[in-house]
Amino acid sequence: RGRLYHAGITSFDPNVVAASPSIPKVCEALVVRAREHYKQASAIMDRNPRRLVKAPRIMGKYYGSILDLLVARGFASPREPVRVNKLARIAILLRYAFI
Repeated sequence: RGRLYHAGITSFDPNVVAASPSIPKVCEALVVRAREHYKQASAIMDRNPRRLVKAPRIMGKYYGSILDLLVARGFASPREPVRVNKLARIAILLRYAFI
């Protein structure tokens, strides 16, 4: 949808794109869009009984945590993998599945 082109990336080869120094610019726009989707999804879940949205809420919190870690790490090369630690995963489950 033009994000690569607007960031000055003319190739569609995944290896070329991933190695581009312009990739953080592309990712910034995607992060804004992702956060808006999370906000809208949360609003939808808030309108429904908690028991009906347990699984989507857990998934949203888990993947939202991954997004936060990616943003904190940054998108410039070299990019180390991110992972939600065990304690955070347990906390998400306890809060949204059982409490």
